[in-house]
Amino acid sequence: MTLAEILEGYIKIKTLKNGFEIYVVKPKWISPHETETEWVLAYKKEYEAVELRIKNMPVVSLGGRSYGFERCGISDPDICYGLEKVLDRKAFFKTCDDCGVRSHTFHMEGRICNSCIPEVPGLVY
Repeated sequence: MTLAEILEGYIKIKTLKNGFEIYVVKPKWISPHETETEWVLAYKKEYEAVELRIKNMPVVSLGGRSYGFERCGISDPDICYGLEKVLDRKAFFKTCDDCGVRSHTFHMEGRICNSCIPEVPGLVY
């Protein structure tokens, strides 16, 4: 699953007057063939008055690893930091041990994604 697919299908960013909130979709089964989704607050940032003034200054470097949020149209360093935190939370997203692709936990069986399960020898699905 690409970063753009994750951002489009599973994450919403809500801007507030003095900050922002990041929500992640949390699907749950309501019957054997039907799911229901709810949006769960995963990260929240509220700026204080001093931070709001500083926020308008240019940013030179974020430091650390880059997820490539700029390619998806996200350039705010605080939102990028919040998204990194959300993507690193195992409650929402995991990386498949077999193919190495990050997926929403809804598409994972333990440590293997649903795409790789039929290919794993000895595993009955």
